[in-house]
Amino acid sequence: MRELSYFLNPETPDILAQMAVKYIIVPFDSEGEIFIAEHQYNHQQREEVEEFLDTIPWLKKIKVTDKIAVYEIPSYKDHFFLDNSPINQLRISNYELTRNSQFAIEQLSNEVREIKMIDPTKYLVSLRISEAPVNLVFSETYDELWQAKMGKRIIPSTLYNNLNSFSVDQAGDFEIVVEFTAQKYVYWGLVVSAFTLLMSAGVLVYLFILSSGGRL
Repeated sequence: MRELSYFLNPETPDILAQMAVKYIIVPFDSEGEIFIAEHQYNHQQREEVEEFLDTIPWLKKIKVTDKIAVYEIPSYKDHFFLDNSPINQLRISNYELTRNSQFAIEQLSNEVREIKMIDPTKYLVSLRISEAPVNLVFSETYDELWQAKMGKRIIPSTLYNNLNSFSVDQAGDFEIVVEFTAQKYVYWGLVVSAFTLLMSAGVLVYLFILSSGGRL
């Protein structure tokens, strides 16, 4: 299967990690819809896929059941992560310097502190940024309708390895709202549909009253 050559690319582990992929699963395919040759299910094809993945050195096979094969990615990132974040920066505390003869060294880093999923189209992300700018990467397939909000400020999504990325140029501890803007039109559509349904029901009741001579 030509698609398996993807696992031979040396960049594949990093790409999967950025996409927050933790496991590769070869399913049982009980419906016979995946491993097909000459328009029918081919169990040998499934075995060949599993044997191929067994040869990939960076995939760790996990024993689950005999019917499915599970492989663990060596490392994976969270749904949100920071790119180009400074690591192991050092800061000398002036207060400690005046009190003690020894330097007080505090390690600094940019970090995603917490991720809250309000719903599948809206996330609240808590950040601690010691040095800006940085890119907040969201491991969903890129779509320009994703956007981030810092207070009243809107940050558009930019392309990052086929994922969404938001440029953060503010330092400190703060929260960012990441949401899919098209969802609001879905909500408005539901409101309009509900209003239309109520109006239709009202008209039917009114017509029924008229047809019955004003008697309920």
